[in-house]
Amino acid sequence: MATYGNIYGKRWGHGHRLETRKVGGLDSPIAAYKMMKRGCIPVFLHFDNVPYGDESTRNLAIRQAKKLVEYIHGYEIKMCIVPHGDDLTEVLRHAPRKMTCIFCRRNMYRLAEEVALLENADAIVTGEIIGEQASQTTRNLLAEESAICEIPIIRPCIGDDKVEIEKMAMKISFITRHSNVT
Repeated sequence: MATYGNIYGKRWGHGHRLETRKVGGLDSPIAAYKMMKRGCIPVFLHFDNVPYGDESTRNLAIRQAKKLVEYIHGYEIKMCIVPHGDDLTEVLRHAPRKMTCIFCRRNMYRLAEEVALLENADAIVTGEIIGEQASQTTRNLLAEESAICEIPIIRPCIGDDKVEIEKMAMKISFITRHSNVT
């Protein structure tokens, strides 16, 4: 197996294979980047919520994954796009309105676990930040992650804030001072 150094000197392939959830914002790709700095090899995962969104979110997630792949050499990197619109329709139809986000995220974790197992991933990486979204409280995170039991969840951005995430995104040329995600 060929080994290549990454931007911080840790050799690729000596870390773990990790599935990284891609939502389309900055938090998820920065979480992936943080784990890649440690030599981990990502398997990107995006939940496509059409018809509740359009192709722009999927296209953004693909562009972000392509940007992150620039930091990895010598490995074939996968990106899985999972249709999630029909599942979201069922959640909206049957779940109490205030629980919609939690049920939706529990379902995404279950699907992410299935993909992680198929891809031999050691963990699921997310960009969640405590308090960043209404659903990202410790109580809600516990309710969501209890949907899975075979794969650990790693949250490398959990204590960061938006300013820190944006600074790191600028550092790796994900965004510029005057633009959104590239």
